[in-house]
Amino acid sequence: MQQHLKSVWLQTSQAPSAHLLISDLEADIIVIGAGITGLTTAYLLTKQGKKVIVLESDRIGSGVTAFSTGHLTASIDADYSFISSRIGKDTAKQVATSMQEAISKIEEICREENIDCGFVRLSAYQYTEDNKQVKELADEAQASEEAGLEVRLGDQIPLDFPVKKMFEIKNQAEFNALQFIHGLANCIVRDGGQIFENAHVTDVDDSEPCVVTTDTGFQLRARQVVLATHTPIQFNITQAEMLPYRSYVLALKLNGKQIPKGLYWDMLEHYHYIRTYEYNGENYLIVGGEDHKVGKDKFDENEAFDRLENYARPKFGNLAISHRWSAQHFMSADGLPYIGKSPFGKNKFIATGFAGDGLTFGVVSAVLLTDLLTGKTHPWADLYSPSRANIIASARDWAEENLTTMYRYVKDRLTTDAGDVVEVPRGEGRIIRMKGQQVAVYRDEQDQVHAHSAVCTHMGCIVQWNDSEKSWDCPCHGARFDAQGQVITGPAVKALTPFTIEMQAK
Repeated sequence: MQQHLKSVWLQTSQAPSAHLLISDLEADIIVIGAGITGLTTAYLLTKQGKKVIVLESDRIGSGVTAFSTGHLTASIDADYSFISSRIGKDTAKQVATSMQEAISKIEEICREENIDCGFVRLSAYQYTEDNKQVKELADEAQASEEAGLEVRLGDQIPLDFPVKKMFEIKNQAEFNALQFIHGLANCIVRDGGQIFENAHVTDVDDSEPCVVTTDTGFQLRARQVVLATHTPIQFNITQAEMLPYRSYVLALKLNGKQIPKGLYWDMLEHYHYIRTYEYNGENYLIVGGEDHKVGKDKFDENEAFDRLENYARPKFGNLAISHRWSAQHFMSADGLPYIGKSPFGKNKFIATGFAGDGLTFGVVSAVLLTDLLTGKTHPWADLYSPSRANIIASARDWAEENLTTMYRYVKDRLTTDAGDVVEVPRGEGRIIRMKGQQVAVYRDEQDQVHAHSAVCTHMGCIVQWNDSEKSWDCPCHGARFDAQGQVITGPAVKALTPFTIEMQAK
């Protein structure tokens, strides 16, 4: 099924033309990252007359945005019941307001810029199939309503399977996030902004001016820099306050089967989320979930896809799988993202820790950052400040789960996946101890061996092989490298160090 390891969105939209960086440049503001956070921020800034440069290490939208599911809800992964009880009801109201305003901002941009991305208002439904979770669901419904959402408690969702309890959140939305940001990119260039692809940033000097250096040696200067890179690149104190999670998605062809429109998700520990999508006359059922903490155990990603399939088939029938994909997200210590000036920073701003709500929080970030970058105050600034004082005090399971990082840092230095290079199958990777070092060894389909130090170039944890995506993933802070050791996603900015091995005759 390796041919299906791409999202359904990639077939629906052609990335607009972007340039390669060929010289040093200057701007008012440099935005690093061309996903929904970076491009919405750049769009709003160019609308205010700012000279903006966007740097993308790969292609526009090639990161998490292209591997989302297009849910736009004011509901949050952290739960309003948790936010209300741990931080306060006023905070919950502010969060709900910001999320609803973000959805409205997307709707407004689509209308004003005539961006055709399938934006549709609809209801969202949270449900449980377990009697033991009915009270928990009712508590979340009440907390959501108190936060300002339009909620209806009931006993049945529009889908054709029974539930024990559900609540509906009205006036939510769905869209194609990739089409949306491709539209934004065109608007940014139209309004005088510049977007450069394949511009891999290796250093950000937070000075006056800020100096951004790329892997090709070019230096760009600006008064301010925004790290819209999902997790901040290089070292940032917020990385110690976030946990990386991975989520999995299947797209199944409906072949004429009718599924009621809506956004749906259950309350299982490894919860599931559901929507439909229509493109070019083909209707799809999109089912996601099976989230897990990266690095908590040796995890078989292919089994996660199997579990999704086993969840979907009894409910929706024997539908053919057309696509499958996965994405990473980061949960902050208190469940709220970090948006604003980087801790101890001067002119560097960050937006991270969105959990599974990145599309909505990405636009929350853009709205908030635009005001901060243009010298304005904003009512959400303290709420999402990366330097807020209540982070650890309000954390849920943070200390216990963050011990995973230290555990992996020590344990993975003592374990291997194989004893020798000859044990590595074609198309797979293994960790092998050689010359006293942990070595990440990948054998490609042509029997060529690629070997690198298994030490992540960010903070020194040992990477793990991800067989479904053919990548080396860091279990500590979420950096990812391709099979040849090149950086896919930060916070690492440097490739894995090549390792020379001497092949023995078989």
